[in-house]
Amino acid sequence: MGAIQSINYPNDEPQKLNVSDLPVIRSNQINEGRNTNIIVDKGGIQIVEIHFKNQLENLKAYINMYFLYDGYDSKNKVILDDLEKKLKNQKDNLKELYEKNDKIKNGVVVFNEKINIELKKKRMNSIHILFLFSISIICIMFIIRNLRHYYIKNLL
Repeated sequence: MGAIQSINYPNDEPQKLNVSDLPVIRSNQINEGRNTNIIVDKGGIQIVEIHFKNQLENLKAYINMYFLYDGYDSKNKVILDDLEKKLKNQKDNLKELYEKNDKIKNGVVVFNEKINIELKKKRMNSIHILFLFSISIICIMFIIRNLRHYYIKNLL
């Protein structure tokens, strides 16, 4: 019984008897010329019995619910502990998955940056090759022109 009382449930308040909830069963009776209040008359005893019977039923229901909740906690303590461990493990696994996802995203970003750098290098190399090719063509044309003038001058 000590284990049952050691558990405090949320929003659990002990039931107290409220005096204002008691039925009014007083009646005035004149007894030898003086006015006396008697608590219970002949019809009032049934009202008191019904009231306290209802209170007893409420108390039984309250105790049954208390035992039910206590039985749930004590019988399923292992299951509840396992579920808490499983929740913790799932949170840890989820955290690891998020970290792996972030690493993969970071790797993709770095890889894209490397690809962009390589593409820029290839473009610049292409531009340099085109520039050198055009300069070489101009030089060859200039040489041919000068040779032609030279041969024409020397032959004439």
